[in-house]
Amino acid sequence: MSKKVNFTANQLKFIDWLAQGKYHREPSTQARFAELIGVRPETLTRWKRGQNGFSEQEFNHAVTERARAILDEVIPDTLSALKEEAVKGNLGHIKTILELTGLYTEKVEHQHYVEDARERLADRIAIIAERTRSDDSGDSERLH
Repeated sequence: MSKKVNFTANQLKFIDWLAQGKYHREPSTQARFAELIGVRPETLTRWKRGQNGFSEQEFNHAVTERARAILDEVIPDTLSALKEEAVKGNLGHIKTILELTGLYTEKVEHQHYVEDARERLADRIAIIAERTRSDDSGDSERLH
């Protein structure tokens, strides 16, 4: 079991900022964010690299967990919007809802490459076996 990391308030702010995704961050650059929370940009880099009492993996895990929490916050609204579009008759949204609820699974037809390969392999083995038998019988006739 991994230890619980106690991030500082500024580290938690940085984790939250990173979890927003690069196109949704305010301010938009790490340097400006550092200025906003009153630290040097190098400090943020050290935090990301895990050079402050926790590992890089622990820091990245915290960012990932926060990003998941952000997604969890929007799932109800997302599903509601999806439902509204499906009710309006949007086929793509209808299909998505049916897939999410397990009421629709797209049928995908696959060619039977494995069976074809087995058949070709069996044919080749039969040809090789036949050649081997005919070579062996030719050798035995030469010996007599």
